Amino acid sequence: MTWAIVPVAVLMLVSQLHVHDSVRDALTETVAALVGMVPQDLVLLTSVAFGVAAVTLARRRVLVQQLPAVEGLARVDVVCFDKTGTLTDGTIVFDTLIPLDGQAPAGAALGALAGDENQNATLAAIAQVFPPPAGWVRQAAVPFSSARKWSAASFTGHAGLPQAGDPVDARDLPEDPDALSALLEERSVFGRVTPHQKQAMVRAMQARGHTVAMTGDGVNDVLALKLADLGIAMGSGAPATKAVAELVLLDGTFATLPGVVAEGRRVTANIERVANLFITKTVWATLLAVAVGTMLLPYPYPYLPRHLTIIDSVAIGVPSFFLALAPNPRRYRPGFTRRVLRFAIPAGAIVAAATFSAYYLARVSGLPLAQQRTTATLVTLTLSVCVLALLATPLTWPRIALLGGAVAATVLLFPVPAIRSFYALELPHGEIGVTLLIAGLGGTALAGFWMLSGRPARAAHGPPGGG
Repeated sequence: MTWAIVPVAVLMLVSQLHVHDSVRDALTETVAALVGMVPQDLVLLTSVAFGVAAVTLARRRVLVQQLPAVEGLARVDVVCFDKTGTLTDGTIVFDTLIPLDGQAPAGAALGALAGDENQNATLAAIAQVFPPPAGWVRQAAVPFSSARKWSAASFTGHAGLPQAGDPVDARDLPEDPDALSALLEERSVFGRVTPHQKQAMVRAMQARGHTVAMTGDGVNDVLALKLADLGIAMGSGAPATKAVAELVLLDGTFATLPGVVAEGRRVTANIERVANLFITKTVWATLLAVAVGTMLLPYPYPYLPRHLTIIDSVAIGVPSFFLALAPNPRRYRPGFTRRVLRFAIPAGAIVAAATFSAYYLARVSGLPLAQQRTTATLVTLTLSVCVLALLATPLTWPRIALLGGAVAATVLLFPVPAIRSFYALELPHGEIGVTLLIAGLGGTALAGFWMLSGRPARAAHGPPGGG
């Protein structure tokens, strides 16, 4: 759009100077065309939606330190989390023993390990359930060390364990990024992971095309948090951890995270919905400016700035505000820009074609310029409400009320003389039937495009798992 504005501005200014004797009128209509091309409200609305999401998350005891993190939430498909301090706290209670081998004396082995006079919190919890067994004599022991990340003990006549399953000892992790990323796709539990290995694991998942969120609470998580697409710190974590994170779970409850992700999905899905509205307007405004500017006999621009204000307010700006804040359970899907353009370009082209056809017929019929512009405004406004109706599906009662308000506002523009005068509207009484017919044909074309594109099914059911 940035590249298109300059040549369209030159084209419009030259054409309008040929139409109008007044430079001021030519500049006014050129500005009207350029303003219509810019989806300026979309930027504001996106910021408002992110801000509201930040307030909503704050009520859930989640601090949003950077607004783009809300959008990042929707894209996350891999969550890495540090266990200690993130999923667990200092209170340890033994729950269940699941033997991997019926022949191994698992209970006795645990009791023997827990009989350490220098037992930590984990061994103390085990000792409450498994007393030290008779006949087990501690032969040697290695106390736990954060550098080693393990402890061990051996007993005369008894230390090996059967196959422990899928957990991976990070000391055996491959250095090669491709091999590491392949292992990460196969396994999900890793122990004795160093800070640099956490960073390498995040980078490996990103190389596979994943959007990675990392949660943690300690200084040893800082490198991975900073590298991840979305860093999430626990409220009880170290200051350095909270400083680099985009989100902070203030109550330290990991169970809050699913609701946080759902909020990000809601915002992103709604922003895509309203982006269709704004970019559709950009398309038809651009096409009309080019069409008017390239006519062999230059035409005045079909709208005054106040006419675009009507369309923006009634069918785009105000409705999009409510749509952006509505509930939306749809999961994130890649391809935001592609999907928006696949809708906005055909829909905008239909609106532009119908509007220009009505404007052209009004002009060749010899109607006054005010009636010509009212014809164009009425067709564009009607079709913009049709676009709004398509994008609001599936229709709920609040959305039906929203559409009803847009239709009512359109109708109420004409009965009151003061409103008609303020917005420079003058109904083309002799051509109103043709105007409504063209608007109806345009609405039918929009509905046909919507059905052929398969969007009704996706709007009603969403992608798999999206609700």
